[in-house]
Amino acid sequence: MRTLAVLAVVIAASSLNARDANAQGRYWPWCSRYGWSTVCGFATFQQCLESVSGAGGFCQPNMMPPPVPVRATAKRKHRSRY
Repeated sequence: MRTLAVLAVVIAASSLNARDANAQGRYWPWCSRYGWSTVCGFATFQQCLESVSGAGGFCQPNMMPPPVPVRATAKRKHRSRY
């Protein structure tokens, strides 16, 4: 029974790590500002406007540059020794 619980925890942790890694590369071009708080998580200006309506905030373009895609390096093939 203990092995099953450990296995469930390991599977849950690995699935969370995979989802977080995919989210890191996402670039959001619009930010909302509420006083000292900034939230950059909007794909369109309209989404940002709907978020700040009634809250007293405003929208602005994201000042951070988009992430540069990382090229995958080719793995070297090692010669097998017989």
